[in-house]
Formats: sequence, structure tokens, C-alpha cells
Amino acid sequence: MTNGDKEIVSTIRSRLVDRLGGDRFELWFGASINITSTESIVSVQADSMFRLERLRKGLLGDIEAVARDVLGASAEVEFSVDEDLREPKQAASARPA
Repeated sequence: MTNGDKEIVSTIRSRLVDRLGGDRFELWFGASINITSTESIVSVQADSMFRLERLRKGLLGDIEAVARDVLGASAEVEFSVDEDLREPKQAASARPA
């Protein structure tokens, strides 16, 4: 991702905070969500299909509105699952006995 792409993602995140409020943004877009952007596409990656579907059903309109505001009328939003965003599971030896 280039610096320009990082700035675009930063702007998108900032506008989502403005639109949703800080608490709601943190609830929906915490560490288990990643946002990237290339040209006219905003990609939202979630740690699970469940979270992805909740985002799609609950916030698609907000994400699309922000994407089009930042990238232009032809902006598109894509969703995908990225299992690397899942919190690492504790090793068996680290669990209390």
C-alpha cells in the first residue's frame, strides 16, 4: 500500500468516525477489521464471516457513502474474510491447569 493509499484509508476511517461516532466505530471497526483502498475500491476485511455479514447488513450504506465521498461516485466496496485478523489462540501450555 502506498502512502497515498494509506492517506485515503486514514480519511475513510476518519469520516466513518464522524458519521458513526467514536464508540460505534470502535465497536464495529476494532482490531478484527482491516480497511484498504486501491483506486476506486474500498476493501473491508473481517476476521470471520459472521462479523463480515454483520458489517455488510448494518453498515454497508455508511461505508459506501464515505467511499463515494472520498473516492468519487464510481467507488465500490468489497468485503472479504481474512483469518489473519483473528486473535491468536493461547498455546495449550499457557492455559491455567
